[in-house]
Amino acid sequence: MVDFEHRLSNLKALGIYRSLEQGKGIDFASNDYLGFSKNEAIRDQLLKFMKTSYSLGSTGSRLVSGNFKEMEEIENFISEIFQSESSLYFGSGYLANLGVLSSIGGEDTEFFSDEYNHASIIDGIRLSKSIFKVFKHNDSVELEQFLQKSTAKRKIIISESIFSMEGDQAPVEILEKLAEKFNAYLILDEAHATGTCGPDGLGLAFTLKWNRVLSIHTCGKALGGYGAFVCCSMEMKEFLINHARSFIFTTAPAPFMVAQTRFALTEFITKKSHFCKLTENVEFSKNLFQKHGLMHTGTHIVPFIVGSSHQAVLLAQSLQAAGIFSKAIRFPSVPENSARLRLTLKSFHTGKQIRFLCDYLEKFQLEQLLQKEFKCISS
Repeated sequence: MVDFEHRLSNLKALGIYRSLEQGKGIDFASNDYLGFSKNEAIRDQLLKFMKTSYSLGSTGSRLVSGNFKEMEEIENFISEIFQSESSLYFGSGYLANLGVLSSIGGEDTEFFSDEYNHASIIDGIRLSKSIFKVFKHNDSVELEQFLQKSTAKRKIIISESIFSMEGDQAPVEILEKLAEKFNAYLILDEAHATGTCGPDGLGLAFTLKWNRVLSIHTCGKALGGYGAFVCCSMEMKEFLINHARSFIFTTAPAPFMVAQTRFALTEFITKKSHFCKLTENVEFSKNLFQKHGLMHTGTHIVPFIVGSSHQAVLLAQSLQAAGIFSKAIRFPSVPENSARLRLTLKSFHTGKQIRFLCDYLEKFQLEQLLQKEFKCISS
């Protein structure tokens, strides 16, 4: 226990100790981009479903007793919406990335992974025991150089489509061209693009035509629920059912979780106002931030870089006191000395709320600049 106490003390000293807390104030921190976690229409449909559902739990893995009709229906529904040959539902985005990457890799495989990819992608690659190269963030030139030198039988390019901490987009069309040129698979983690980006909000992989593209989508962000699904070929679905350990050896998601995904997807595709309002807020905030000298990614995820972990925590606490809920993101979630507030825009934000946030950040940034100038003069 002494060793654990020492390690916890080190985290506190470095300003990267984490604790659980409930956020209060205007939500600029969560992934509830469309407000679906509190959507009344989805809730009402789910309550009706619960009154008629035969089971609260799935009772087992998909391969044993958890393959109920709602599960097969949602996979057909997903394939229709995302125009994929097939799809496979997982318990979470982390489990999906772990299952897909660990199962399709191996000694004859080489992964090519963006340096800012999510931890679940990194863990999946490690579990696959494959050779891997990490290319500089969104650097397609370095990626192509790696691909040219590779002698692996199977090559796999893996990238987030919208990066969770940076908020920028991957050059998906270039990645597709490279995948086709080198006969490689392209896997896109669409966790933060599903419901928020691309044609009608269906993600950045939606328009790609290369037959070796897999897209992985989460249900726990814009869709407001829990779970994930992989859009892929029928052959790949069969392969994953037989090889993805995070699919085979875990209890299937409960029927009500799957039903929530269906109701959320139905709400999304039938009522375009959610996506349109989010798009409007992104554009409004972009113009406002740029006008006030603040960096903006052009997407619904806007990192406000502070640098110091301690200062990022203090800024988040200060914002909370002012009525805005945000979180300080620190190492190891982001590189050292790049602590930040990861600000997320929602469809339900008002112009007044976005202006208030912008004014607060501009004031903080100005105070930081003045402090630096004072230190320079003093020295």
